[in-house]
Amino acid sequence: MAYTIKTWEQMVRGNDHADKVYEESKGETEKSLELTRKGQEDTRRSVVIAEKQLQALSRVVRAWITLSVIPEWDHNRGKPSKLLVEFANTGFSSAFNFCPHGECVKAKDVTFLDSPKAQEMWTATTGHDAAHSALPVGSGKSMKIEIKTPLLTEDERVAIVKGELFIYIYGRVDYTDVFGEPRYTTYAVCYEPDAHYWSAIGTKYNEQT
Repeated sequence: MAYTIKTWEQMVRGNDHADKVYEESKGETEKSLELTRKGQEDTRRSVVIAEKQLQALSRVVRAWITLSVIPEWDHNRGKPSKLLVEFANTGFSSAFNFCPHGECVKAKDVTFLDSPKAQEMWTATTGHDAAHSALPVGSGKSMKIEIKTPLLTEDERVAIVKGELFIYIYGRVDYTDVFGEPRYTTYAVCYEPDAHYWSAIGTKYNEQT
């Protein structure tokens, strides 16, 4: 009987010890998990901060392509001609894979620029132009492309002066910045017949990203 009681007491002590070890182990595990969660949260915050810093840095040093020069044009000539439209890189690093698209059109009003045809040019790239894709545009440098003006009849030339017909040059330039990010600039200008020059049509149609 004494042997049985002693064995039982040893079992109780053993169970108490096991419970103590379990509780200690549980506490250490919870602390370890908490430290792991804290470490993961700190890592996540560090990544977010690093991404924001990189975005801020990229905006400062990356390329910015903008429409810079469109030569004067005289609608009275009537015949089609070629305008050398110039785009400048006003950023602090090169623009790669320079890919311009654009055309000159005649339309009754500015709503043409919201038409499916215009939106298609502004929302989808059509592949890099082989003539330009291998040529980076350095900081402070420019690139020119040819845009053809349309044929105008005598009635259309009169309508332009009366403000019943408008001539637009519009399009999009795709390029890649130094960080490898795809970028684009949309542009749209309207012909001013009195002065024979082109004026920009607001920020809605002239967007840099």
